Amino acid sequence: MNKRMMEVVFNDQKEEINSRQYEKLCSRHEQQLVDLESPQAQVVIGVRRSGKSTLCLQALRTANVNFAYANFDDERLAGLSAMHLNDVLEVMYKIYGDFTHIFLDEIQKESRETHLLFFRNSQRLLRENFILLLNEPDLSYMSEDEADFASKFSKFIHERNVVEMMEAFELAEAQVQQNVNVRIILFHLFFLFYKLLHKSRIVQ
Repeated sequence: MNKRMMEVVFNDQKEEINSRQYEKLCSRHEQQLVDLESPQAQVVIGVRRSGKSTLCLQALRTANVNFAYANFDDERLAGLSAMHLNDVLEVMYKIYGDFTHIFLDEIQKESRETHLLFFRNSQRLLRENFILLLNEPDLSYMSEDEADFASKFSKFIHERNVVEMMEAFELAEAQVQQNVNVRIILFHLFFLFYKLLHKSRIVQ
């Protein structure tokens, strides 16, 4: 992740929040709970699409403080990690000048794109493990680590569970794109796969 790309992304985000500057919004009681005088980080949590970002922007603008904004739920920032923090701050100061507060939106470790990549890769590996059942190793394309895992795992994948598993991953991918809480998705997949992996194979 280079600083030039960060600058492009954060500039786009600055334009977006500035375009919402004159929106008329209802005040909420929770806004008073954000303590901008505290030396500690203020963390706002809640379900997706409940207005957490809007609440934080309202608190910052009502207090009339100079703040910088970064939204990490952007696929262009998918390669960003903790080691890039100094670069992020450098770019923030370049874009916003001196600021007293910084609003880090969607700061959780896994972005939506990360979850999508996980489910897509899971579907690929599921296909590769099923191919091993067909005794056609030349049709399988896996890394050395993936092949080592498949040598132990593939025996649990067969014609009686593979279709349901693929459909579950496809549904999970669609739900992530619809902003369904990923914890609920994974919780459902855990119990479903526990059942499917214990389904016996019919051997003719």
